Amino acid sequence: MRVKKYLYFFLSFCAFAWALTPYQSVFLGLFVGTSASVFNLTLLVRRAKVFDKAIEDEGKVYGLGTISRMATAVIVCLIAVEYPQKVHLISVVIGLMTAYIVIMADYLVRYFILHKNGEKRGE
Repeated sequence: MRVKKYLYFFLSFCAFAWALTPYQSVFLGLFVGTSASVFNLTLLVRRAKVFDKAIEDEGKVYGLGTISRMATAVIVCLIAVEYPQKVHLISVVIGLMTAYIVIMADYLVRYFILHKNGEKRGE
């Protein structure tokens, strides 16, 4: 998945920036928030596949794990609140949104590339 590859690249950037810059709490917050975002994305993809299979097989349909993804976000924010000198809270919140920002950016880039080439989605 392209989005995961981009997120892993961003995580490695945050790790290097944490080690090499004086803004360690900001980059650690971004790293922690983005790690939780990658976990939530992986969980959502896995649940969506199970959800899709249940609908195809006309089986029982379960939720998409909203509560567990929210719990992950709360736990990460609680870590930032507990250790404010090490982990920057605003960076954690931005990191939690990183997966959604990357998904939207990837979609827009792909859309404009296809539109420029005169292609339609799915071709």
